[in-house]
Amino acid sequence: MQFYVPGYVVRELIPFLATLEVDFVIDHMGYMLEEDGLKPSDFAALLELTRSGRCWLKLSGPYRIAKEKGYGAVEHIARQIVEARQGGRSGDRTGHTFLILSGIRVNW
Repeated sequence: MQFYVPGYVVRELIPFLATLEVDFVIDHMGYMLEEDGLKPSDFAALLELTRSGRCWLKLSGPYRIAKEKGYGAVEHIARQIVEARQGGRSGDRTGHTFLILSGIRVNW
């Protein structure tokens, strides 16, 4: 399953997603924007869901999160996602980088 929804929807779905018994992907690093009222604790909950093993986050669309701040503003988010997954694989499924790996140096 794949989810492409705004971060505020992801936040509301986390309890449901935690019950899924299949792997699923959330696009655009969770797409959690401060201007949508999301907080670091919301992203922390998403990372915890990622650590559960069923949830995968795409390292795609950094421009959606960076906006005027530049890509440097999202590098720490990408690093946290990488660190949340302790091993895995990577590939390209949709023309974006599909993250399922750890121990890489994140460069945009």
